[in-house]
Amino acid sequence: LFIVSVLTYIMRRLMKLLHILNEEVLLVITFIISVISIYLAQKGYNSGVYLCLVKAGFLLPYFQMGFVYKKYESLLGKHKAVLIGVITCCVYALLVLSKGDIGIGVVFAKFTGNPLILTALTILEILLTATICEILAPAFCKSSIVRKIGDNTFSIMMHHGIILFSVNLVIYIMSKFVDISGFDVAAFKSTLWYAYPWRDSRIYLFYVILAVAVPIVIKDISNKAVLRVYNRKNKSAEEKLT
Repeated sequence: LFIVSVLTYIMRRLMKLLHILNEEVLLVITFIISVISIYLAQKGYNSGVYLCLVKAGFLLPYFQMGFVYKKYESLLGKHKAVLIGVITCCVYALLVLSKGDIGIGVVFAKFTGNPLILTALTILEILLTATICEILAPAFCKSSIVRKIGDNTFSIMMHHGIILFSVNLVIYIMSKFVDISGFDVAAFKSTLWYAYPWRDSRIYLFYVILAVAVPIVIKDISNKAVLRVYNRKNKSAEEKLT
């Protein structure tokens, strides 16, 4: 996500400097990059340093489609039902046109299917998600929890992986001293996304809650610490003036 953010900033900055920034053109560019990234991943360039690059290339349209949606938000907002119907028809048509199975595994850049169709489905997914969020927003905007999550989305996306790893690390250390049945040490050491299958699938909800809550708590603590330091500096400056 960090690499995608940096690449998006660089591309937009360059186009602004050249006075050619156009959201639709940039969407086409990111679309092409995404198709190439999927193609390279399918050819075996999905490990080592290539893994980060092809994942970033695939995810670029996610960011850019957000800018395009924002540009036409007022127009699209008036025809949400029609837009959802059109997106559904387009997705169905692409699924009919595709040959064989379709699969997108972003974590390890495992893609199955035509790169063009996969990228088109991705962009349609973003558009559909944004439209549904617009419909649901009035019902949830008053919730303090939803607002808190919305304000910290970037922090959650950046840090949820390390939170999941930390939970597994604690369980792994505990397994050295007490008998913890079912914990797959090999899976823990091989992937960041391993979840300890304790009892039943409800444990996954525990992982999700921690992955969302911990970044928010850390962000709140850091903001309060920064504010406290800032207030102290202002107070000392005022005392010197008096």
